[in-house]
Amino acid sequence: VVYSVTHPFYMNEGEIRIHDPDGYVVLVGQFPGRKPHKRKLQEFGLMQVTMTVSSVATILPFYRDVLGLTFVAQAGDNIAFLTDGSVRLMLTTPQ
Repeated sequence: VVYSVTHPFYMNEGEIRIHDPDGYVVLVGQFPGRKPHKRKLQEFGLMQVTMTVSSVATILPFYRDVLGLTFVAQAGDNIAFLTDGSVRLMLTTPQ
């Protein structure tokens, strides 16, 4: 299995990005300043999964309405965030 791990300068200490073989990004660490959902502060776990999609507007209803994820925010037409209460899903178009 081929993957890469990165820690961009702008990320908080203790957070890392893991890029899977298909290019999807998994952000692992803790939410700074937030009470973790069903986790102790010293525990680490899955925080965010980023999926590149052809159209955020087309795919957003599937994750929100069909899978029941909670809509968090949207930045223009190219990025949207949803959550299941503990893990964020970021939908983005190719940049």
